[in-house]
Amino acid sequence: MIGIAPSSIFPLRYPKGDPTLPASGAFAIPVSLDWSQDNAYAIDLNNIQQQKPFGSLRCIWIDASACTQAVSVGVNGTEQVFTVQPGQADYFPVLNMHVPLVEFSLANKESSLLRLILLNFCPAFPMPRGVL
Repeated sequence: MIGIAPSSIFPLRYPKGDPTLPASGAFAIPVSLDWSQDNAYAIDLNNIQQQKPFGSLRCIWIDASACTQAVSVGVNGTEQVFTVQPGQADYFPVLNMHVPLVEFSLANKESSLLRLILLNFCPAFPMPRGVL
């Protein structure tokens, strides 16, 4: 299980006025998962969601462009489970914002990285230039 420390939170310069943006501002937590080490990871957000200003998880940007298998993502405390296809990179809104655990898995280990960014807001589309 991967625990996220408060030092992992990074502020973003995101335009004010977006209704999904918390009053504290936009923050991100970048994470890389090494599939050569294991084929299942859990990210524990319990500690980080108690920290201000991050607050809650609202969206995950997932980059599976280096993966050769589909990535399964499960959001604890909800029935939200989705699949990220190999080669895909996209934003995925989280249905339950107050979840302490997000699980990622592959069918088998492989030598690739899954890059993701945990966000405390849902980006407006199209994204403003220079954001993220």
